[in-house]
Amino acid sequence: MIRAGLVGLVLALAACSTPDQTQRDLDQISNREQAALGQNEGQANPQDTCGMAAYQHLMGRPESEIDRSKLPERARVIMPGMMVTQDFAPSRLNIRVSPDRTVASIYCG
Repeated sequence: MIRAGLVGLVLALAACSTPDQTQRDLDQISNREQAALGQNEGQANPQDTCGMAAYQHLMGRPESEIDRSKLPERARVIMPGMMVTQDFAPSRLNIRVSPDRTVASIYCG
């Protein structure tokens, strides 16, 4: 009886947990952000208000290769599971890192 109760409790707690974001989730977020900014693949973003073009060489690179001392003052390196504000700041550079610790997206906001 106690064992059945414990199993039920464990299952209920597991159902309430939030899974980690997958690479596919991060790609979808990045695609939505780029679409909102009007960026088309293979085309420079006319709304590059944060200087993100200068950091595109980091795409797919390990997070350890980001030289944080050379990033703009308001830049954010967003690690998996990290909580960030959802306010939109066009001059802020965002570098999103995937769960495998590589740069998944770079965008203004």
